[in-house]
Amino acid sequence: MDKVILYSADWCGSCQTAKRFLESKNIPYEEINIDAQGISRTRLIELTGRLSIPTISVNGKVIGGYAELQQLYG
Repeated sequence: MDKVILYSADWCGSCQTAKRFLESKNIPYEEINIDAQGISRTRLIELTGRLSIPTISVNGKVIGGYAELQQLYG
């Protein structure tokens, strides 16, 4: 099974949609809420190479956001 990590924030609608998508496909994931964990956007870029959320990595490789998630698991 793939290891999926979802960087999110509570206020992010696309993050909520990505979580629902993963759950509908029964794909387990680890959520890292950047607000709850105090991760700045600068730190997010350092961690993932991306500024926007959701940012999703699969097996250690950042795939992008929700659109890329849909393409991968559609």
